[in-house]
Amino acid sequence: MQPLLTERILNSSLDCSTKCYLLLHGQRGKKTEYEVHADEFDGMYQREAISRLQELTLGKDMLRLGGLTSSALHGSPRLVIIKRVEVNGGRSDGVVLVRPEADNKSLQPVLLHRYELVSPRAKLSLAFRAALVGNAIGVTPTFGQIIHRKRL
Repeated sequence: MQPLLTERILNSSLDCSTKCYLLLHGQRGKKTEYEVHADEFDGMYQREAISRLQELTLGKDMLRLGGLTSSALHGSPRLVIIKRVEVNGGRSDGVVLVRPEADNKSLQPVLLHRYELVSPRAKLSLAFRAALVGNAIGVTPTFGQIIHRKRL
């Protein structure tokens, strides 16, 4: 059985190869106080950012999904919020897709990043989500957006 690659495992691979190995092999361990704190504040920022995105799209043309399939995206919703994308051994939670006004055909993944500076880690997370979306719907997004603290 192929291990499931999640964003937590991807991020841990940048910090500690041992932690990444243990997570890949099903040993979860206990989150540190800092990880719990960071997850809590990330969640708060994501909820605030999604509310702001809903205001910008005027609450219309929005679609909430539990999972992602290509048939679920037919039509032209401007904002798509997906609880979980799991495909080909990869998984990401809380994926947000936006359809730009200029291009009504493609969806762009959006990473909601609570820090002011956009790090290489944030860019890698955005690319990971784009790859998952591409595997799920058959068309890999070529552009994405990172909404960070200064832009919210």
